[in-house]
Amino acid sequence: MQLLFGGHLPTASLLTISGSRVCLDHGHKSTCCERTFALDGVEICCVDANELLCIDHRFSCMDCFQSVCEQHSTVLHLHRDKRICANCRLSCYLCDSQFSYSPKDLTTCVICHSAVCSEHLYGCAVCAEPVCANDIRVTKYGEYVCKAHAGHCAYCTDGNDIHMIDRLKSSIISKNLMCREHRNLCEVCQQNYVSLEEIPGLDRCAGCNRFSCGDGRCSAQMNKCSKCQLSYCTHCCGNGICQACSKLSAIEVNEKIVAYVSQYRSSMQETIRTYLDSVLENIDYMLCWYARNETYQVMIIRCRPPRIMFWKSHLSAKQIRLVSDNNGRYISSYLEPVDS
Repeated sequence: MQLLFGGHLPTASLLTISGSRVCLDHGHKSTCCERTFALDGVEICCVDANELLCIDHRFSCMDCFQSVCEQHSTVLHLHRDKRICANCRLSCYLCDSQFSYSPKDLTTCVICHSAVCSEHLYGCAVCAEPVCANDIRVTKYGEYVCKAHAGHCAYCTDGNDIHMIDRLKSSIISKNLMCREHRNLCEVCQQNYVSLEEIPGLDRCAGCNRFSCGDGRCSAQMNKCSKCQLSYCTHCCGNGICQACSKLSAIEVNEKIVAYVSQYRSSMQETIRTYLDSVLENIDYMLCWYARNETYQVMIIRCRPPRIMFWKSHLSAKQIRLVSDNNGRYISSYLEPVDS
């Protein structure tokens, strides 16, 4: 057939699926369905360059957006209406190997550096880093932490000894890590921690019964009272005078008090004993002050005769400080000037 202007139809052409004809250079047969298409009607599979895919039998990879055939792509586990090519496909190492994921759907575990899906991913409650289910640790209180921020209490025996590492404290004595349920702050220095198991063996202040951790800067007998010469912690004797000696209260002198004082007469030094005898001889002018703490009791004994009895005025210049424990055992006694 002769065309206008003397043109002629090509001697070789291809009939496409749309009914149009194209030359051999601009027509291709798809490998997926073996139909003929114009050149722009087929696309190369991004996995196998030998495959030509028609619009009906090709898919778009969700990650790289290139065309891919059904054989070289899989349905995404988290996006059932989407597919991913074999080049971009990843799997979660904790999931079924048949599950396909896009790189955008997976996160790298900060511990093992493996890619995991959201179903097997946790965030550390301390550092907020992503951690896989194999490397995550669950604390006694249900918090998720990574290995770096998980600590073990040496005294938890209920099946779970894991705690956030920043919530554990080290014993100043054993150096063991302890949770809040199995530790106590030193009652004297209030800086160091000890375990509950260690407390019974620690020294306690005789004045307040506070226990001391025994660290080099902490002691239950750190300060000595300048009055009774007994040693106490800083809470009981912080200014050089213990609580008992600084908080004496006047008491009524009666037969019971006289008997209490007299029982210690033989334990006193001779000069103190002589002064006590003088006081007891003038019992009508005897005055007493008393205080006690957790261990000891302190009594001040004075004699204050009226001024008219000037020959006995020397008795008013001194006083006895009598110290005994709360069981009545004699500790010490001192003859000292009357406090101003």
